[in-house]
Amino acid sequence: AQLAEGAIKARVKQLNPGEWIFVSMDPSNLAHAAFGNVITRRIVDQWAPNNPVKLGTRASVVLNSKAIQAVEDYLGTKVPDGYWTKGIEVGWSRQYADMGRLTQDAVVVNSQDEYAELFKSVLQVNAQAGVTTHATHAHTKTGYQI
Repeated sequence: AQLAEGAIKARVKQLNPGEWIFVSMDPSNLAHAAFGNVITRRIVDQWAPNNPVKLGTRASVVLNSKAIQAVEDYLGTKVPDGYWTKGIEVGWSRQYADMGRLTQDAVVVNSQDEYAELFKSVLQVNAQAGVTTHATHAHTKTGYQI
């Protein structure tokens, strides 16, 4: 938790309010032991009160209040209670809910047209390398996968 706190506070000093902070925590088993116990939404709010923050592992994430609000603004609705492993007060979601990917979509994809252009460019680069398929977890503003 001390490393996460230090990384977030250092990044806050480098960014403007409202800019996203992404922190990857590994190994997952140690991160999961901290999520909901030592690291919660309210604690991350204290570390970065003016920036949306996503702390994540490959399997789960903790979001602060600014990040939750950004996701809800992106979706146009409240995040369903079922997304949260221990409730919104903790702000922890496992990957089954795709919250980790959804936070990145909220930052990157502002419209279906923008997403289509992004997807097309990825396919073009992949095709040059001989890769002919691409999978994504991107969501539309209504929360459904494209």
